[in-house]
Amino acid sequence: MQRNTQMTKIVEARCCVLIVVVLILLRVQIVPCISANMRLLQVNIQSLNTSLQCLRYAMQSLQIDIAALQEIWHPADESIHIKDYGAPIMKMRTGREGGGVAIYTKNCVKKVHLKHYDVNGLEAVWADVMVDKCRFVVGSVYIVPGDITALNLLDSTIEQILREHSRMIIAMDSNSRHVLWDDSCIGLPRHIRSLQMGTKLEAIIQKHGLVVHNDGRATYRQGNVATAPDVTLSVGLMESGPVRWSVIDDELRTPHDGILVSVDEKPEVKVEVIDWPKFDWNKYAVETEQVLCELCEDWDKQDLLQCDSETLVLELAAGLEQCVQRTATLRTITKHSRPWISGDIANKLKNLRRLKRKWRLRRSPANGSVYKRAVEEVYEEIKQAEKEYWLSECHKLTKMKDQDKWKAIQKLTNHHTVHGVQPLRVHHNGKDTFLFEDCEIRNELENVYIRKTTNHITAEWRTEELLQTVEEMKKRAVKNEGNHLMNADISDGEVEATFGTGSDTAGPDGISAKLIDKADRTMMLKCLGLLWNQLWSNGKFVSEWKKRR
Repeated sequence: MQRNTQMTKIVEARCCVLIVVVLILLRVQIVPCISANMRLLQVNIQSLNTSLQCLRYAMQSLQIDIAALQEIWHPADESIHIKDYGAPIMKMRTGREGGGVAIYTKNCVKKVHLKHYDVNGLEAVWADVMVDKCRFVVGSVYIVPGDITALNLLDSTIEQILREHSRMIIAMDSNSRHVLWDDSCIGLPRHIRSLQMGTKLEAIIQKHGLVVHNDGRATYRQGNVATAPDVTLSVGLMESGPVRWSVIDDELRTPHDGILVSVDEKPEVKVEVIDWPKFDWNKYAVETEQVLCELCEDWDKQDLLQCDSETLVLELAAGLEQCVQRTATLRTITKHSRPWISGDIANKLKNLRRLKRKWRLRRSPANGSVYKRAVEEVYEEIKQAEKEYWLSECHKLTKMKDQDKWKAIQKLTNHHTVHGVQPLRVHHNGKDTFLFEDCEIRNELENVYIRKTTNHITAEWRTEELLQTVEEMKKRAVKNEGNHLMNADISDGEVEATFGTGSDTAGPDGISAKLIDKADRTMMLKCLGLLWNQLWSNGKFVSEWKKRR
């Protein structure tokens, strides 16, 4: 619980002997970033500046881990940031407008930009990524129409990557057509340039044993033209689980459809949570009075010194959780919370997806006109709603406490300080490599900063000082000094002094300080007194309290 800090302070204040801090290599629990699956979005965005609003909504609603974009068209610096995603890895076209590729990854995804695979003449960017326990190279590639030379460069780059990596996924706008991925080119004359490029790309696929995930559907629609220049290729990806390829209905303000590639099952987007703003704390206090009274009576019947500390803590946490469930009401939220998306706007977005499907099936001028007009109206309304929401949040700053203002400012400025553990670069046998597994990163850091002591004089001095301090502690123990203070019970006053001082953020056991503070004060005071004195007498500290989120 959050009370571990207060209890530690009480113990330190009452100790009259010198406490020596000994460095012990403890296995710190590292909570890995676990995603329900790997979900990659591929799209030729045709200007990140104009499509960012739509892209943000699609990426967060679809719970995208990685986004591979083509034709980002020299975006402005303020147009590249997406909440919960790190800074993109980009490669811009030089000397002329248009083009450009980028890769976005979620904050919890481990990534390394593989710059040594960048080649002049090929618009492609590569990254070594790890989602959950699935590690692979992802590439975002754009091939200019008719550029056979770029396909040759892609061939040699793929060959180089596969020498060093066994898994790879390539999201590309190839501007190439072939019956392997485009049903619309069946029966067309072979002299067409895009079909010749498709033949070249098909040879590359066969050479490297790549898997084509497209199912033949068109991914590009402009006027009466419907083709599939966007291709998704992979090697070794299917070893991670079932791979699904689909075209999404979300509007991205580009003639190219977004492509969703997922491994494993679709994650739950809607979840039920406790509606804390409507939580009845008075009812909770009444509930805890009876539950904690029964718990204290049960503890009084036992010899607490012989009881397991972990069991006592679990019993207290379970009792509080039981009271919360009896009191709380639930509400359904989405993991991609967008507060300015009202129910009315959400219904309009659903209707927009319906109009898009209708236009795909029948590409009449009337359907196209209705669809395009709806796109402009809906996204203008979203833009205005978002602007009004952020303005209202700014106005709230004047009424906030100073400690709450920083949280609000970070939210307003899209500033994030929490990121997943990122890969660690190590130099081994004259070559730089990257460690992705948490256990490998931890072992390397321990080897460098703990086990390998570079200053032998300092190490010897610390050892000598430690031995001397231990001897002094032994002499004091023999003289029986300070035992009456060391062994005294923690008083009710010391326990009561900790109420109202903890954090409202729940600890690893799910119990926040507010749940303790708002419980029946008399019974909670008795429970904590019994529990803390049991821990103090046995000289133990609950393992659950040692865990770090």
